[in-house]
Amino acid sequence: MARILVVDDDPRVQRCVGAALRAAGYAVESATTIGDALRALLDRPAFDAVLLDLGMPDGDGSDALGEIARTVPLCSIVVHTGHVDRESLLRRLYPLVDFLAKPASRDDLWAAISRACGKRRKRVATDPGLQRLTAEILTALGGRHGR
Repeated sequence: MARILVVDDDPRVQRCVGAALRAAGYAVESATTIGDALRALLDRPAFDAVLLDLGMPDGDGSDALGEIARTVPLCSIVVHTGHVDRESLLRRLYPLVDFLAKPASRDDLWAAISRACGKRRKRVATDPGLQRLTAEILTALGGRHGR
C-alpha cells in the first residue's frame, strides 16, 4: 500500500483529501506545518508521495520543495495549491513536481497521486545505487540463512 503525506494547514482539506485517498487504497498521514512534514519525512522516510500546499503557516511551501527533495529524494511531490499564478515558475524550477489546482476533483486527486507513486516506483527500479544496496542486503540475508 502506497503511503502519502498530506501537508496542509486546513483541517477540512486534510479530512477530505485523506478520506478520498484512503478510499482509493492509500495509507495517509497528515502534517499541518512544513516543520511537521520534514520531521515526518525524516522519521518515516518510506512515503511514496507528498501532497504539499504552498500557503503554510510556518513558511512558503515552494521553499520546502528543495528541502523535501533533499530529505527524501525518491519521494514524489504533488503541489496542491490555489496559487495557480506561481505554478509556471515552479514548473520551471522543479520539473519533476506535479501540480494540482485547488479545489481538485476526487478523480484529479487520484490521478495525480497515482502518477506520483508511479514516478517513485520507476526511480526506485532504475536507481543503480538502490539496486546495489538491494543486492547487498539480499546477499547479507542469504548468507545468514545459510548458517
